[in-house]
This record gives sequence, structure tokens and C-alpha cells, in this order.
Amino acid sequence: MSRSTETRLDSGKQVPYSRLPEYCWEKSGYLVAHDGDVISPKDGENWVCLSGHVTVRNQTGGYFRAHGESRQTVSGQRGGKWHANDKSRQTVSGQKGGKWLAYIPSRQTILDRGKEDLDEKKS
Repeated sequence: MSRSTETRLDSGKQVPYSRLPEYCWEKSGYLVAHDGDVISPKDGENWVCLSGHVTVRNQTGGYFRAHGESRQTVSGQRGGKWHANDKSRQTVSGQKGGKWLAYIPSRQTILDRGKEDLDEKKS
């Protein structure tokens, strides 16, 4: 799946979303996650990570966008939406719900696929 990861400025120049200044994201209603942050997105929250490494635990709602060359360790997602863009990289475990969209060339490493769910299906 291919889509634009750029936006146009008033000057008409295209700029990658990952290069937009933080205040642009904040004015658009996003919380900006920074290197070393540990977050748990909830309903009504919009998060974006533009660089660095962020840990995302137990997302129950909201929206998370990964851009640029950012890295995330994600565990226990039970709701909400996730978009992986650009060259972002994610290590994922324990996803039980929610929606995940990954766009090329982002990369994901899935450590487990809900082992408990697989065990239940066997019985």
C-alpha cells in the first residue's frame, strides 16, 4: 500500500511529515512523544513520534503515528489505531486488539502473536 507521507506548506513546497516542526503537530491536536518516553495512549489522545525511541504500553484507544526513523517498543495494545510510516521501526508483542497499518518502508518485528489466543484456539 502506498500513500503520501508529505504535506504542502503555504509556499507550495512539499515537506515530509517527519520534518514538520513539533508545534505544527501540537496545533493539530497531537501530543509529541520524545526519546525515552513511556506512554499509554487512551481514547481521545493523538500521539506522534518523529525521532528517537519511545515505549508504548497497553494502548487502549487513541491514535499513534510513527514517522521518520523513529523506533518504538510496543506491548499490550488492546485498542486504538497505529500507523507506522517512513523508515520507522517497531518491535511488537502482546497485541490483543486495535488496528495497525504499516506503510512501506517501515518495518515491524513481531515477537509473539497473542500466544494466549493461539492456546485458546487449540482447545
